[in-house]
Amino acid sequence: MNTQQAVAVVAGVGNGLSAAVCRKLAAHGFVVAGLARSREVGEHLAQEIGNTGGVMRLFTCDLTDEAALSQAYEAIETDLGVPEVLVYTAGAFLCKPLLDT
Repeated sequence: MNTQQAVAVVAGVGNGLSAAVCRKLAAHGFVVAGLARSREVGEHLAQEIGNTGGVMRLFTCDLTDEAALSQAYEAIETDLGVPEVLVYTAGAFLCKPLLDT
């Protein structure tokens, strides 16, 4: 696959795994569209990737909100093109006793 301008969406941008995935995709020539709940979480990472010659655009989106997710996808498609890769690194925690789940 020619990744020169291919768009990869990373949903759940933060630290750790998602940041490593964004860096690796950018290093391989993908334009990374990062979905994060807040801009503060991903701005530093997008700047870091840009400083190393990669491209990452940050889009804020609550992944539990279907309308917001649809709006973010439309913005990605308009700004960057149709995504070819999706990596979902978002997680949620359910804190309750095992018998209550």
